[in-house]
Amino acid sequence: MSLTISHALLISTTSNCLESSRTKASRYADDAEREHLIEPSVVDSEGLRELVSLATDAKEMKLARAATAILEAREGKFDKAIPNFGAFEGMLNAFLRSSLIDGWIYVEGRDGELYPELVTSVRFVDHSHARGAKRPNEVVIYTQFYGPAGRKEGSLESAHSSHTFTPEMVTRRKISDVFADTGFSGRLLP
Repeated sequence: MSLTISHALLISTTSNCLESSRTKASRYADDAEREHLIEPSVVDSEGLRELVSLATDAKEMKLARAATAILEAREGKFDKAIPNFGAFEGMLNAFLRSSLIDGWIYVEGRDGELYPELVTSVRFVDHSHARGAKRPNEVVIYTQFYGPAGRKEGSLESAHSSHTFTPEMVTRRKISDVFADTGFSGRLLP
């Protein structure tokens, strides 16, 4: 999920990685109550450190915890629980890019065996403005793998899949526990 940053806090940042976000935010100078969404992938480590410092000073602890968790995940520390859904996408991307996983997940098949799937992208899906029944926001992992080819028994073809995570599934849990409970393995197979 995107990091939610108050207008005043975003305007007070100085990091180069947040310059385009500050420029966009300046269009709303008359709306001090506005909150801005920023993708964690566009914020470098220096920018995250600045966000932690500014958020702590402004008592925006949810943002401070999310930015700290993403920063630690980028440093290879995956032993802490995901503090909130805002931190999940950034932590997940860091986890998938680490040498531990290197872009692959292993999904449990119907037979109980683990099968490799290559992660092609991770996306945040915002349902907050959707019409009709309210659905929770989601983070989706899109993958590609070799699987059974339609009707031809014994042959394989390239296939695509997606794996969806909601706030209830991930908040206040370790990434390894989230993976284990959803039939994934976050380890390299021998």
